[in-house]
Amino acid sequence: MTIRKVLNKYWGWTFLIVPLILQVVFFYFPMFQGAFYSFTNWTGLTYNFDFVGINNYKILNSIGVTFTFLPSTETVLVSTFSSRPPQR
Repeated sequence: MTIRKVLNKYWGWTFLIVPLILQVVFFYFPMFQGAFYSFTNWTGLTYNFDFVGINNYKILNSIGVTFTFLPSTETVLVSTFSSRPPQR
C-alpha cells in the first residue's frame, strides 16, 4: 500500500482520535483521579496517603453537609429527557 492510499483510508480517524485523546486526558483522567482521592486522606501537599474508604463522606454527613444537589440534578435530567424536539 502506498502512503497516499493509507492517508486516504485513515485520514478521517485523525479527526476522531485527537478529540478523544484530549477528552480522556483533560476530563476522564482527572475525574477518576478526583474520585480516587476522595476515598483517601491525602492532603495534596505530600506523597503520603492512606485509603479511608467512605469515611470522608461519613464525616461530611456528620457535620451537616448533605447532598442537596440531588433534587436539582433530578429536575434537570427529567426536564432534559422528557422534552420533545421542536416540530418543523
